[in-house]
Amino acid sequence: FSPEGIEWGEKLAIAGLTDSTKKAYGMGLLRFNQFCDMLDIPEDQHMPTNEHLIVRFLGYHMGKVSGSCAKSWLSALQAWYELKGAPWPADSRLIHFARAGACISGALHKCPIHNPISINHMLTLFLVLKFSIPFHYSIWAVA
Repeated sequence: FSPEGIEWGEKLAIAGLTDSTKKAYGMGLLRFNQFCDMLDIPEDQHMPTNEHLIVRFLGYHMGKVSGSCAKSWLSALQAWYELKGAPWPADSRLIHFARAGACISGALHKCPIHNPISINHMLTLFLVLKFSIPFHYSIWAVA
């Protein structure tokens, strides 16, 4: 195929991604390339690479980003490989376990579950509402 024809196909494939996915994937590719640069890995060895570098990348960010962020970055790498026709180690148990570990270690970055409104909030609301106004009744009912 001509380079122009390949580029058309890549543009079409990328057009199928949502904007939020493109943003997340872009960040994943940026972080992977920054990681490789930090380790002085030549660009021609960024892709294709081996599963050990991919796992090191996830390990470096372990506990620093959420599990969903790490999964998104890994999906970005996989999409990048597939779009470029490079072999992706899809059957790698090492990557599978690293992805699971990233999800567990990233749990620290989730907000704790808490009630959206406390008793103090309700009391403050009750004291400032004027129940002679119908709209205030509806606010109290929703709260």
